[in-house]
Amino acid sequence: MSVPKTKYMIFGSEVEPAGDLRTERNEEPVNIVDRFPYCGVTFSSNTRHLFEHHYAVMAGKATSVTNALFALEAHVGTLSVPDGAQLYYARIDPYLTYGCEIAIDVDTVGIKKLEDAQLAYLRRLLGLHPRSIRAALFSETGIMPIRYRRIILALQYAKYALSQQDSHFVKRTYQDAVSLFRQGKSGWVGDIQNCLSRLPVPVAMQVESLESIEGIEKLIEDVEKACAQDVFDGMQSTKTPLLGGPNRGISPESIQSVLRLRKYLRFVTIPAHWKALSQFITAEHGLRVEIERRSRRGDGTSANTDTCRCRYCDAPVENELHALFECNRLPSLVA
Repeated sequence: MSVPKTKYMIFGSEVEPAGDLRTERNEEPVNIVDRFPYCGVTFSSNTRHLFEHHYAVMAGKATSVTNALFALEAHVGTLSVPDGAQLYYARIDPYLTYGCEIAIDVDTVGIKKLEDAQLAYLRRLLGLHPRSIRAALFSETGIMPIRYRRIILALQYAKYALSQQDSHFVKRTYQDAVSLFRQGKSGWVGDIQNCLSRLPVPVAMQVESLESIEGIEKLIEDVEKACAQDVFDGMQSTKTPLLGGPNRGISPESIQSVLRLRKYLRFVTIPAHWKALSQFITAEHGLRVEIERRSRRGDGTSANTDTCRCRYCDAPVENELHALFECNRLPSLVA
């Protein structure tokens, strides 16, 4: 054992050890630490959650890569959404998912840091406001919310562990984790159950589901359906009639229809045009209905968006549908 390279940590105790930890040869003492990276995963003994610092490190690295990628636009031009999605999976997603098989998302503060890093990248990619509607970031790019993606990867790891031979150490460890859960002990399986129950659309889990390949596959399918329902619900807003419209062929029963890189982001090649379209769909435009929605009266209440008359044709409401299909007073806007 190399003493200079060896550290030790104490969990669950606020009392420092009485003496130094030394090897049998009585060499220099082994240093005690409260934070240490092992195989890329940072463990912490002085925080509420074991992987709290790991979340912060990974979110910070993802943010740094985001800033570096978009800084390149000054030299190579605006990053297209298809290229940005490919770069996301190559450079951002590995940080956001690193260690997800071990660090199950029971730390709400930690997973929020990863979510913020993901949202920041997607908003910059689409040219949207930092507080834009969240559902559109996923429904328009086809990228899955990181909270659902991480738990699906963890379940896929469980499927891998269960598929190994009985003599394989990973399968033995997995079976021990299931056994501890059946005994009412806290552990990895319990964290999986807590994580699933805390999803925006909760998923119920029985321990029997983790004891067969078919059960795990069914659980993964349930998480995908929950993800689709979550994003679909976020699209159903009176603020964004074009985003969740019935004519887009989107169904909460199909995650492929909810999470998809949309055609206008693939085939409209002029950055100013596809950014204008994404802003128009997500209610980040200058139509009067949105201006009035963001304004406040003297008493602090919101303005009535049902009486936002069109500035050009004096129609009852100046909204997205009216601007696209009804208003004909501006020849430059009429096809």
